[in-house]
Amino acid sequence: MLKKFLFTQIIATTCLVANDDPRKAQKIFPSETFLMEMPQKGQKWKDISRYISSIAAQIECIPFDQNEKNWSELIAIQFFRIRGGCLKDIISEVKETALSSYPGTKVTWNILEEAENEVIYEWTIHEPFLSVPPQYEVAKAMLSPRGFHRIGYTVRNKEVTDQRKAELTKLIRKNTRVVSFSEAERLPETISCVDRAHRSAGLGETYKD
Repeated sequence: MLKKFLFTQIIATTCLVANDDPRKAQKIFPSETFLMEMPQKGQKWKDISRYISSIAAQIECIPFDQNEKNWSELIAIQFFRIRGGCLKDIISEVKETALSSYPGTKVTWNILEEAENEVIYEWTIHEPFLSVPPQYEVAKAMLSPRGFHRIGYTVRNKEVTDQRKAELTKLIRKNTRVVSFSEAERLPETISCVDRAHRSAGLGETYKD
C-alpha cells in the first residue's frame, strides 16, 4: 500500500491534500526536509496543501497572488520514510506510473542528471487529459538513510521555452538540498516543510525531532 501511495503522490501535480486545517497539523515530524533557496529575495509563496507526519510529508505552495484554481507555478516537497531500497528502482517505477497514467503520447519523461543517490528529471503533459491541463515539471529526487525525498517545480498552462527549462533545472540543481528540520528553521527566506508549516499555521513553537 505504501508503495502504491508513494508513486500516486509523486506523479500528481495538483493540490493533493487541500482543505486541511493547518492549525490541526500534527507536531510529529520527519527529521529532514528538502529546502529551496529562491533566487530572488522577498518572493512570497503560500501553501495550498500540506500533510506532515513522522513517516511522510507533502507540501504544495504557489505564488502568493494565485489560488488553487488558477495557479501557473507550483513547488511541491515530499518525503516518504523508506528503509533501504535503490533510488534507480524507485525512479523507474515513478516513470512507469506517470507514463501509464496518460494514454498515447500525451506525456514524455527524461532524466536530465543522475548520480548514485540523486536524480534530476523532467516530465511534460503535452495535452489536456480529463481534469489535468498541460504542464511541465522538473524535479530532484534523493535517497537518504532516513527515506525518499523529492522536490519539484511545476509550470502549468504556459509555454515553457528551452531557456525557461534551463533556468528551472539550474534552480533545482543549485538551490535545493536536504537539511535537518532544525537547520531549515534557521533559514526563513527559503521554502521547506518547516517554514511552510510555520507560515500557514501561525504556530510559534519550535518543532523538534
